[in-house]
Amino acid sequence: VFDLAFHNGELRAATFGRGVFAFVNPAGPAIAVGLQDNLAFGTVCQGSTHFLTIEVSNVGAADLVITSVQRLMGSAGFKVLPNPATPLSLAAGETIEFTVVYTPTGAAGLEAATIRIITNDPNAPVVDLLATGILGTSKVATAIANSGSFGNVCLGSLADELLTINNTGTCPLSIFNITGSGDFLPPSALAYPLVVNPGTSIDVAIRFQPTAPFGAKAGAITIISNDPAGPHVVPVSGIVPAPKANLIIANMGSFGDVCVGSFADEPLVITNSGRCILSITGIASTSGEFLVPQVLSYPITIGPGDALPVPIRFKPLSFGAKAATIAVTSDDPASPISVNVSGNAPSGKLTVAGSTTFGGVNAGCCADRTLSICNTGECTLDVTSVHFKRRSRRWKLLNNPFPAKLRPGSCLPVVIQYRAGEKCPRPCELIIESDDPLTPVKCIEVLAYTIWDDDCRKGPECCRKEECEDCRKGCCGRHPPCRQGYPCCDDDDDDDDDR
Repeated sequence: VFDLAFHNGELRAATFGRGVFAFVNPAGPAIAVGLQDNLAFGTVCQGSTHFLTIEVSNVGAADLVITSVQRLMGSAGFKVLPNPATPLSLAAGETIEFTVVYTPTGAAGLEAATIRIITNDPNAPVVDLLATGILGTSKVATAIANSGSFGNVCLGSLADELLTINNTGTCPLSIFNITGSGDFLPPSALAYPLVVNPGTSIDVAIRFQPTAPFGAKAGAITIISNDPAGPHVVPVSGIVPAPKANLIIANMGSFGDVCVGSFADEPLVITNSGRCILSITGIASTSGEFLVPQVLSYPITIGPGDALPVPIRFKPLSFGAKAATIAVTSDDPASPISVNVSGNAPSGKLTVAGSTTFGGVNAGCCADRTLSICNTGECTLDVTSVHFKRRSRRWKLLNNPFPAKLRPGSCLPVVIQYRAGEKCPRPCELIIESDDPLTPVKCIEVLAYTIWDDDCRKGPECCRKEECEDCRKGCCGRHPPCRQGYPCCDDDDDDDDDR
């Protein structure tokens, strides 16, 4: 469509190469379909079941008869739940929801099915919808310091390295066993299976405990899991004896996201790969938001080939990205050695859902709208106030749970009421105040206007008085019904703050 124009009171659309189309109101039933997430179920793991909805509306002028809503062809993993049962009839303006369920049945990859809706809509008697889903899998990815090299370790001593096992797949990873070869040993006290959720990791300590003469050593750590690719092999190596100590911290020192008021701990592993006892004389941080452990007395001694995990705590005091350097002072000639650490303190994020446009409301009627005040951020959002910018007898908050704290992903409803009876429509502004650093004060305009019938044109006071008296006597039907909302009596004689 490249142009829209009114012609003799009719809206017309001009298109490239396909002529001119006129928009008209349907005279009979007309179907409109709303799809949750476009019926794209995304990735679903084996044994799981996901649900999405199809919203069917009658936007025509006569009853819409829905004969059936069911899977026509494609994967049997998709089906339409039998409730509501068909056939059924929708009056003009009515809406109903059907639920599509997806349970993966085939091999890993994309699955699809066609959902067919059959109605009495003369222009669209058959509506075919495409539902898609993907059967997800797990996938092993590993990380180990220094490419699996344990460095120099003396005979009779040992050294541990953390092997990070990450699940880069889309479904939970089950690890059934971890085995080693040669002088490289996996943990012996693990309770299998180990379950790693998608996008997360676990750390296991791999030990190098040489028992043979000096020289280079090589081995492999084998991870047996439900990864379709089969066993995952991690090559490891070491040299006898070891040269020097290192600092090791998971995830390259990144603590990830931590909310203000919370904390996260990561072990900083100090290893002594030298031939003599290593004496630690101090551990310091350049930031008060990255805390080192309180040690009663120094030095702390680490034997040759031993390792000392030191807990480093990230406890943010304000929002934003953070960074620091952890320095370890010892009798190592290379002292001090340091490692960079980082983290982020996200905030809550204010999101408002719902319409604030009421449109026309008959005089003597009230209409309500519900707004959802939501936190789409990663941390708690403190909503301190929800109020109108100016006082008005036409606008009221019927339900206002604020001030309140919203957890991530949670919402609270605010119900706005408009009392129709003003001669000239005036917008009103709803003010939402929170600790969202991007929008600490959010202003939302609410709009409505009053529709006056013939009696009300004699004067709004007369209209309200007659309607309210009839309503109190139980005779509201004597007056034209509310096209939206419900009859209400305007007994509030207070004026607005700004007339």
